[in-house]
Amino acid sequence: MVSTNASGIYSVMYGGTREYVLALKIVTGTGEIMTIGNRAIKRSSGYNLVDLVSGSEGTLAIICGITLRLAGLPEDRLQTACVFKTDVQAVQAVSEMRKYGLDLAAIEFLDRRLAIALNKLKGYGLDESPILFLEFHGPKATLESNSKLAESICLELEAKPLTLSEGHRPWEIRHWATDSVKHFKPGHSIIRNDVAFPISKLPEMVEFCHYLGDLNDITMFTFGHVGMGLLHALMLAKREDKSEWDEAMHINDQIIEKTLSLGGTISGEHGIGLGHKKQFESEHGPAVDLMRKIKQQFDPHGILNPGKIFDI
Repeated sequence: MVSTNASGIYSVMYGGTREYVLALKIVTGTGEIMTIGNRAIKRSSGYNLVDLVSGSEGTLAIICGITLRLAGLPEDRLQTACVFKTDVQAVQAVSEMRKYGLDLAAIEFLDRRLAIALNKLKGYGLDESPILFLEFHGPKATLESNSKLAESICLELEAKPLTLSEGHRPWEIRHWATDSVKHFKPGHSIIRNDVAFPISKLPEMVEFCHYLGDLNDITMFTFGHVGMGLLHALMLAKREDKSEWDEAMHINDQIIEKTLSLGGTISGEHGIGLGHKKQFESEHGPAVDLMRKIKQQFDPHGILNPGKIFDI
């Protein structure tokens, strides 16, 4: 998690992994062992090597020790979910909530196609409509006021509360999202991404993704940690059908190009690895040469996760 600066559904309130790393014990590519950082919460002493190594995907050093700070447990929690008529209305609600500075712990979005897939896999009996999942942390009085404001925003966009058959909880649905895609079309593989962009661009991006999928007859699902402007656009295609697979890969490239045009990033969560190498320079431009020089200082022999992120 440190190597990719991973984040999850609660990153809206608590941030990503990097924000909790105080110090690291590392081994560089030359075999040098050192500790970078310290236990101080706030420091203004020299370059922040901890942040540099965190998220570097194992290309700068081997991490063999981590000093973390911890977040306190919330006094109380409140979970709720709303169903919308359109995907665009659902993500518009997210933009509105962030605009009002609503204090949420998590905001998760599932499009209407995922509702169909979830019904197929688990038999939830959901309306075939997009869903927003909301979670609030804090004192009970604060939870109630925040949830009422969120509810009013959703109602203005023609949403209604999500209700499920007895024994099922709304947030249970979110955890089955990826599995429902995997089982939606047997014999098909998933092409995925984890783009991130300004939250105000969510409606435009969701609409764009589904436009491309419908235009090219490629099954498209969108969901993600939208409170952070992070969207997964998952496509299903047959690897053995070269035409279909190439078309889906081309759509993926178009989604990434659109993301960059909106001031976003090609990876908001899972890192670059090998899959996003070809788009990496499009995002970072001349800064990639500086990254290569930093890599050579940490790993002059190129033995740490070679070939990942960029080529030397």
